[in-house]
Amino acid sequence: MRYERRITVGVTCLLLVAAWCVRPSSSQAAGVSITSSGGTAISAGGTISSSGFSLGGSFGYFVADNLLPGVRYWYTLNRDSDPYYRAAYHDVSLFVRYYFPYTQRLFPFAVVEPGWHFFKVAQEVVLDESHSEIVETTGDYSTLYGGVGLVVMITNHFGLEPNVGLRQVLGDGSDPELRWWIGLGFYP
Repeated sequence: MRYERRITVGVTCLLLVAAWCVRPSSSQAAGVSITSSGGTAISAGGTISSSGFSLGGSFGYFVADNLLPGVRYWYTLNRDSDPYYRAAYHDVSLFVRYYFPYTQRLFPFAVVEPGWHFFKVAQEVVLDESHSEIVETTGDYSTLYGGVGLVVMITNHFGLEPNVGLRQVLGDGSDPELRWWIGLGFYP
């Protein structure tokens, strides 16, 4: 886990430096921002680990300058063979981002995101020394996420989107958990 974080941080730093060297387009130089009303934003991302993967994307529409509501979907699959474990998650959420344009390449933002998560888990339960069975569980839960991020434009239409914040599972009394990820955004 630490090794994966070091790689992610290192790659992020290299991409931030590369993005800083990119020249803005003529429309950006003329004052037209990627966060102008009427624009769209499409993002995709994913993770791979030794036990599974996640893949997802989002779509948003700028209803006003710097204000982007949208929808996001993520699919996650985790599995292990000893003992048997398989979990599939479908995550659907709505989000609202507000951007604070800083330069032609840097767009800090704040985000609020309520989400709904549906899952199916199958795992081996040991009954005694010689017997076990596979038990399946399905369910759902709701979350609320709040965080901050930064769009770093790599080209005139693509930007890296590092994001960090707190996610709270609603109704279970658990503590909020720190979440962070890096996505790739497309701003046509």
